Amino acid sequence: MLIAEAEVQRSQAVRNQCATEQGWKFLGGAGLSNDILPTSEDGTTSGTSSVPTSVPGASSVVGAGTSTFQRLTGRVGVRYPLWGSRLTEKLALLAAEAQVDVSAAKREIAKLDAQFALRRRYITYWGAQRKIELTKAFLDLEAPVEAVLTERKQAGLLLESDRLEFLTAFSLARRNLAKLEAIQEASRMSLNVLTKQDLESFAAEYPKFPIPCLNDQQLARRIADHPEMQLYRRIVSEKADGLQFAGQRSIESGLSISQDIYRQFPNDENGYNSYVGIDVRMPIDFLDTDRSYRDQASAALTMARLELDLRGRELRAQASQFLNSYRARLENLQFAAKRLLAAEEAVRERRLRAQRLPGDVLEKLQQARLAYYRAASDAIEAEALLLDGRAHVLAVVPEACGRASSEVPGPRVDLAVFRGQEADRAGRITRGGMARGTEPSRDYAVAADGSGKPAGVVKLGT
Repeated sequence: MLIAEAEVQRSQAVRNQCATEQGWKFLGGAGLSNDILPTSEDGTTSGTSSVPTSVPGASSVVGAGTSTFQRLTGRVGVRYPLWGSRLTEKLALLAAEAQVDVSAAKREIAKLDAQFALRRRYITYWGAQRKIELTKAFLDLEAPVEAVLTERKQAGLLLESDRLEFLTAFSLARRNLAKLEAIQEASRMSLNVLTKQDLESFAAEYPKFPIPCLNDQQLARRIADHPEMQLYRRIVSEKADGLQFAGQRSIESGLSISQDIYRQFPNDENGYNSYVGIDVRMPIDFLDTDRSYRDQASAALTMARLELDLRGRELRAQASQFLNSYRARLENLQFAAKRLLAAEEAVRERRLRAQRLPGDVLEKLQQARLAYYRAASDAIEAEALLLDGRAHVLAVVPEACGRASSEVPGPRVDLAVFRGQEADRAGRITRGGMARGTEPSRDYAVAADGSGKPAGVVKLGT
């Protein structure tokens, strides 16, 4: 982001430089010349003031009827470019102005990229945080469940292989916990880089992103205002200007107005003269050269238009792909929510049976709890994937189109299923709320634009 901002400043400086180089220019110089002039019959040099060659200190005669003189000249004046020289300056200024607009568009693209990266890292952190709370709640069952299983084994009601198989569920949960903590830490470090903050562990709130457009026609209209489309349209405009001014570029010319002051030796004469003139420089076959300039400009314009069309098609295809993926993830979340409700109902049923029936019902209850743990983990993952899909759509179409009627609330994950008969005191996880009786030592607020400051809880701005 800072690099893009620096590029804007650099392009503005180049544009200002090109603007100051337009039009009139100062010229000046000094030189020493050696003149050889013929001598007339009366002993003076032709074309100069009557200076006898016999004047003491005069230069030697280099040949019959000639004399040499030295002249020290100083010149000041101004010059105005004409024809091809003027067009070259104008094209340079137009290119510099276009580069300012291109740099500004790239800065907006960098903002979108930074916002997209920040949102994705935040979603990953938030999802890992929810899964960590879920996994820790499941692991709270390990000690009482192991005690019950050991008691049943000693009573001859459970095989050792079955007891070990039940306990592998907790080993699986510990493995998941280690992975999730590593993911959360990696996400926190990425947030540190993106926000340039030293963020400690924090309690992340539900990522409140704008609801993206869920209509293909709305998406197509909004893509036209995407910074990348603005960038390519500006390039097309610059190339069109280049084609307009491509003719007569081969004729380099200028109008010069100057004043000379000189001193002539050996007779120590001083003098001055004024000069107005037009200089021209061009190839012998300048018509073919101009035609080549026009062909180059025409090809550059064609390429720019093709790139604009291609990028527009790519963005529309990308937006359509992201939108279809978002819709699929929406359906996946609905499925995960229903599966979670079914698993919760199975736990409730097994708990009621365990209260009234002896035997292996407690083992069935633990199996139901493990199934609920897996379903809850999948539901959290489905919601995180939906949010990630929303971030992808917003990366292509940054503005929201209003809340969609098909938006599905996040699944409710009930930690009471892991606390036996203590359901009335159980905490819950609902759309990011993590209620387990502990609070982080330090919280931060992270805005979607990359800013960061201490502020109670973490929020990802819209």
